[in-house]
Amino acid sequence: MTFLKRLLGKNNTNTNANMGDEFYDQARDIYERGAQRINTAGELDEGLNLAHKAREEYRSANPKGSLEEAHTLSLEASIHRLLSNYEKAIDCHDKALIIVDKIEPHSILKAQFLNNQAELYRAKYNRGEIGSIQEMLDKGKSGYEGTVLIEALKYALDAVEEYKTRHPTNSGVISSLHTLGLVCRDFGDFDTAGSLLQMSTALSNIIRDPEMAELSLSCYKDVQDIKTQLKEYNLIRHRAFEHIDETQKKEVEELLTKARIVSEFKK
Repeated sequence: MTFLKRLLGKNNTNTNANMGDEFYDQARDIYERGAQRINTAGELDEGLNLAHKAREEYRSANPKGSLEEAHTLSLEASIHRLLSNYEKAIDCHDKALIIVDKIEPHSILKAQFLNNQAELYRAKYNRGEIGSIQEMLDKGKSGYEGTVLIEALKYALDAVEEYKTRHPTNSGVISSLHTLGLVCRDFGDFDTAGSLLQMSTALSNIIRDPEMAELSLSCYKDVQDIKTQLKEYNLIRHRAFEHIDETQKKEVEELLTKARIVSEFKK
């Protein structure tokens, strides 16, 4: 049985859908090798071609859109992310979210896609996958305006709200808190970031996810260290706010206030 049939718990008999499943599995195998850095950019391009073929088959089987098509768009986004094609990855997730909103508007899948979108906007803003604050500083000035980071903050808040409201026991809430913490960090709100990363660490320990706990704890320590480095602290905040106007600055402060409320939950 193909991956999507197992994931969605159904067995399609439609010929187009079955072809889509085959293309999807091939593309997914290429993505997984790419995530482990054991294939080339050329192979990832082939993965994109296969994912696109899968999407066309799913669309032929169901012109109104399907969860299979949404998953395939997400897979395309993941491959684009490996290639640092953040604009294309964001576009794929936008299309996937439109489909999921029609079919399962309150699903865990929607929450996952919202969090993925926040991560993609962060990566676009930082011009790459940023781990530590030092990595951010080493890259120098961002090539994108702070408006990109505003989008990351909106999606991160939406993801947390979706998990907290409808799927509070799903482990995805931990990733969403972690992502929101990193976006707050990028805006220079280190107190809120630290609280959110502490929450993510604690919840990871509760469900015995040592890898996520270690990641969040490392980011939390990073945030605590930067508070003592005034020059770097100011540089990060200046970098985020430099190219946004007064109306947008007000919007950011309102969004960060919402993030602070999340960070104080059950304290």
